[in-house]
Amino acid sequence: MMITKNYIAKGEGANRFEKIPVQIYETADEAVKAVAREIVDLVQTKAASSEKCVLGLATGVSPIKLYQELVRMHREEGVSFRNVVTFNLDEYLPMPKESEQSYIISCTTICLII
Repeated sequence: MMITKNYIAKGEGANRFEKIPVQIYETADEAVKAVAREIVDLVQTKAASSEKCVLGLATGVSPIKLYQELVRMHREEGVSFRNVVTFNLDEYLPMPKESEQSYIISCTTICLII
């Protein structure tokens, strides 16, 4: 259950910064499902227009549950990611793709864990 639809900063200093709508959820699982749904909606909207959908993906533990939910949606709901191109935010050159620290290894491991 979403606690509040949008939160916009108010008060001293609020007008100095970019206003980014924030959605607050009671649990991390609810937030993950909402973000995954938003991503899938964008992917499907772009696919319907025969457009590529470009996603910036990060490594680390923070996005793992989100990636797992996207994989679940693909496997269980048939969501297609054929039109998706990813920009891997934490990949470094000249790191070989076989390196343990490589994003491709990290992503493959996450997808295989589920």
